[in-house]
Amino acid sequence: GFLDLNLTEFKKGGANVTGFQLMNYTNPTVSRTIQDWLEFDSKDLKSPKRRLK
Repeated sequence: GFLDLNLTEFKKGGANVTGFQLMNYTNPTVSRTIQDWLEFDSKDLKSPKRRLK
């Protein structure tokens, strides 16, 4: 995963990869949210689709 990457090549490149490190994957709420996100299908939305004018 991301934690296993060798980031020495990115130290001088200015890549911002900190956002992925801010999540505690062992937290049940985070884990459940990630699972819900992976299973989400926009076709299941109940809101009506708007047409372009």
